[in-house]
Amino acid sequence: MEAGAANDAGPWSPATHVGALVSGGVLPVCLWPLGTDAANGDAGHGDVMNHTCRCIIILFAGLATAPARCDGGRVQMHERAGPFVVTLLSVPDNLVAGPADLSVGVEDAATGEVISGAEIRLSLSPLDERAASPIVANATYGSSTRGILQAAQVSFPRAGLWHVDLVVTHQGMTGLCAIDLAVGIAHQRAYEVWVAGLAPFVLALGFIVHQSRKRRLKIQRTKRVELPEIST
Repeated sequence: MEAGAANDAGPWSPATHVGALVSGGVLPVCLWPLGTDAANGDAGHGDVMNHTCRCIIILFAGLATAPARCDGGRVQMHERAGPFVVTLLSVPDNLVAGPADLSVGVEDAATGEVISGAEIRLSLSPLDERAASPIVANATYGSSTRGILQAAQVSFPRAGLWHVDLVVTHQGMTGLCAIDLAVGIAHQRAYEVWVAGLAPFVLALGFIVHQSRKRRLKIQRTKRVELPEIST
């Protein structure tokens, strides 16, 4: 009854509820919200620790998979090429000397519909050495895992500015466009090895800390909670 009176007296507050419960001969075990894993006796911080562990897993998973190649990547160009609209994407996002994946999407400029089966040729040549023989590659679906993109695997032999000519042919129509890409110096991605090697240890450490904290909090609550004796 007193607890109900406390509720009617005004807005919720820990002080009013604690006073009502103590006066009724009941002492609350925990004053903060219970976690979803209260069944194991640790009702206070399970959600927080589980969330922390999930964040650690997601962080290291993202770092470990960042170098992985995939269709798409950074949009380097999106412009009209005759009767088409051409989108050029690159993986990695920041091009460096060495292998790269260039993916191309083609749309009908009039309707915006995706065009499948177009012939796409890329010609790459360094701007500081126009006399050099260009690198020519054809984009195909065989190099792509997505149906709307055609990909070409190329390799930039050195850093610098590279001029890319792109020719699209489909049903007797041809579209031309070009772009200059900045290619950086290839760097040693040692962090990839470190992340892959340290991730299991960090995850194991996080699990140990989680379990240790749960046991410590359970012991602290057991010592702190003393139920009042009921006099007869």
